[in-house]
This record gives sequence, C-alpha cells and structure tokens, in this order.
Amino acid sequence: MKHSFIICASFLLWLDLAQGELVTSKFQGSDPQRSVSIRATNGSVVVIGDDRSNVSAVKRRWPKNFREMSFDRPVSSGRGDLSFNNELRMKSSGNRLTISFNAQRRSETLYVWVPMGVDLKVSTAGDGSIAVRNARGEVDVESSQGEILLDKIWGPVVAHALNRDLWVKFAALVAGRPNYLSSLNGDLSLVLPEGADASFDLEFFNGEVETTVPITLIPGKGKWTSENPKLFEPSRLAASNRGGTHFSIKNHNGNITISDYKLEELNEQ
Repeated sequence: MKHSFIICASFLLWLDLAQGELVTSKFQGSDPQRSVSIRATNGSVVVIGDDRSNVSAVKRRWPKNFREMSFDRPVSSGRGDLSFNNELRMKSSGNRLTISFNAQRRSETLYVWVPMGVDLKVSTAGDGSIAVRNARGEVDVESSQGEILLDKIWGPVVAHALNRDLWVKFAALVAGRPNYLSSLNGDLSLVLPEGADASFDLEFFNGEVETTVPITLIPGKGKWTSENPKLFEPSRLAASNRGGTHFSIKNHNGNITISDYKLEELNEQ
C-alpha cells in the first residue's frame, strides 16, 4: 500500500506539471528553522518570500522590472504562462525542501514563493540569473553567467556573481552576522538603510569604489581622487570599523557602489 501511494502521488504531481498548474509543496517537519535549496541547470530563478507556510512554484518569463513588481503568489488554481513538461523536481525531507529545475529554453524562469523566514540556497548554471525578494533568513546565492538581484533582504547574505552584476538591497541588518559579496567581471552594488551600523572589508582590482556611506581607509592602502572626495581608485583596499554588521566585499574587473536610503522609501514600494 505504501508503494502504491507514492506512485499515485508522483503521477498526480507530474500531471499538474504537464498541465502548467501551480505546483505546491509542504514541509514535512514542524521545526520553524526551515530551508529551501534551488538548483537551476538551465533557465533563471526568482524567489519571493511571503507569510504563507508552504512553497509554490510556477514557470514564467524573466521579469521586465524586478524592482517595481509586487510578485503576489498565484492562487492554487492558477496556471503559469508556461508548462513544466517534467523540468521540475521537488523533494521534501523534514524541514528541508530541494528543488531542481532544467528549463527547455534559457529564457524561461522558475518563480518560487517561500515562507519569508526560510534559509535559501540558490544556484544557476549557464546564463541563468537569480532574483530574491523579501527574505528574512540566510541567503546563499551563486550564478555563473547571470546577474543576481537581491531586494528587501534581512540577511545574512553570501552572494557570488561570476560574470555579471550583483545588486543587493537590505531592508535591515542582523547584528553580528557577517555578509560576503563578490563579483568577477561585473559591477557590485550594495544598498543599506540610512544610518546602518556596518563595517567593511573591501578588496578590488581594475575598478572604482563610490560610496555615500562613511568608510575608514587604512593608511597606505588607498587614495582619494580630487574630483570626488567619496571616490577612490586603489588597486587594493581594506577598510574596517568592525561595527554592528560586517561586510566582506570582493570585486575584480568591475565597480563597487555602496549607498543608503531612507527607510520610508522602502515602505513606499
């Protein structure tokens, strides 16, 4: 009987995928510390956190303007723009959910809605990009040829973009939890709440750093330009105040921008 139930459940899951329905999975464990791991071997991934307790996935196109979209979770009976055709695998084990996605075309994107407090691990191969919004747990993302966009993040964050840009906007910082950001052959942008208690270690080559956030330069490691007192171009820079939340930032062949915003601007989005 047990084996028959598994076969039946699997058949129903793949039936949903073939019809293009929204696919939903629940965590099997009761521990509130939950994690979702997503691996895309082709195509891109968008992850959105909300206040529901389950995980939903649907396939669509990459968003035209990620920073201005609301990304409300579709209703359970809603359809995606594209059918999966057996490109998706979802496996739940206790408080861990693993998702594998292999799109038929690299222009296709997997949208995944998760509880906002889960820990996230997302990686893409090929040209796939990654976008995450409204995440309050740990975020670990890596992309080889696609851009990475992280919006309304609490952290901590580990993010690496190999050949494209990396953009991260924090809604708040977790004190005592370090963040690691790196990009190779792409620009790196970090946006923090105004007045955030943060310290930085920066290391870069073949690029510039521009910041509106106060950073203390270690003597002999950098120089100020005369055109802009907040722009400096050393080949290697280490800066650390060791305050509140620490950021380790590395960049090669790209620019680093560190800026801040007023919290009321975040609430208006």
